[in-house]
Amino acid sequence: MTYLVDAYPAAANSNDSSFAHLLKCVRCHGDFDFTEYAHSNISRRIDARMKLVGIADMDTYAEYLQSTPGEAMALCNAIWINFTSFFRDPSVWSYLRTCAIPELLARLPADAPIRIWSAGCASGQEAYSIAMLLSAALGPFNFARRVKIYATDVDRDALSTACLGVYDYRAILDIPIDLREEYFTSTDDTWRVRPGIRHAITFQLQNILSQRPEETFDLIICRNTIIYFQIQAQSRVLNCLRSSLTKEG
Repeated sequence: MTYLVDAYPAAANSNDSSFAHLLKCVRCHGDFDFTEYAHSNISRRIDARMKLVGIADMDTYAEYLQSTPGEAMALCNAIWINFTSFFRDPSVWSYLRTCAIPELLARLPADAPIRIWSAGCASGQEAYSIAMLLSAALGPFNFARRVKIYATDVDRDALSTACLGVYDYRAILDIPIDLREEYFTSTDDTWRVRPGIRHAITFQLQNILSQRPEETFDLIICRNTIIYFQIQAQSRVLNCLRSSLTKEG
């Protein structure tokens, strides 16, 4: 089976003492460690946050972060990349729908459970996308009986959106019309995921750099996440994903 991961070389570590000190402050006050993230990526978002609060010097901003309640969390939210969409990159989802999922189902016993991990799920669109494809392939009864999807991310706010399963009209435009009509209900300008899909997914706060699920999975999707890590962390995460994948997965 194809193991779908987007991974590209990450930037080298920054040696700037002010930058290192700021990351230490974020770890202490925001309870999140960015030291294994590619520093070239997060430094741009730190700069944007500093401009937003009107501070040009990183050491001054570190002092501001330590003395201002909520600023560390605001910076974390600014750094985390939560852009996602339903069926993002259509060719990938076309491959899943026409090749990967049929091959996976052919390999598994007819009544076997199907376990999916969406790692770095952000606000949930990826997890709901794979759920719709599996429901369409299996039918609602077998989907509800067999499929469990484990969707994880580090961003509490994004996970709250994912758990609600409510999106505006712009967010659902990329969903094929047949799937949209089958798996969503609309109210005014919002669209809500139907319970048959929502109940198959467990959303959970988890840092892929330091945590992993205890079980193994038949399909793992981790897209546009690993590119934000340094190369050593990328290797470790890839090994984690590989060891979490079943032989048939």
